[in-house]
Amino acid sequence: MEGMIEGLALAHAIWRFVILISGGVAIGKCLIGWLEKREWTPTDQRIGVYFVTAVNLGALLGAAVWLLQGRWDMADAMRSWRHPGLMLIGLIAVNWGWLRAKAAPDSTSRFARCTIFFTIGGAIILLGVLQIQGVF
Repeated sequence: MEGMIEGLALAHAIWRFVILISGGVAIGKCLIGWLEKREWTPTDQRIGVYFVTAVNLGALLGAAVWLLQGRWDMADAMRSWRHPGLMLIGLIAVNWGWLRAKAAPDSTSRFARCTIFFTIGGAIILLGVLQIQGVF
């Protein structure tokens, strides 16, 4: 059982790079589309879906690690509540932004909503990653 938990923790730790890279690509693509008033394309759709899926999968892995390691005991406040709380807020921001973007009436609004909410969610996720790494 310990090996499985360690494997999940390692997968969660590695997956953060997928989240950060896909988030950077999604935010950059959406910002360019918004500023240049481009039309929303299937590529933009796929990039958004990849980022949202990466965040959701990372949260799922993190929740499994949190539950299996019994992290709710407050032995380590960072791992018990602060990191999971930040990640949950980031997850909500990214998913909410994606839902708002899909409901947007035009491409400019869709790019704007994705840029704003993906940036907010991505910044919160980055903060959580830096915090768990001990940067501050």
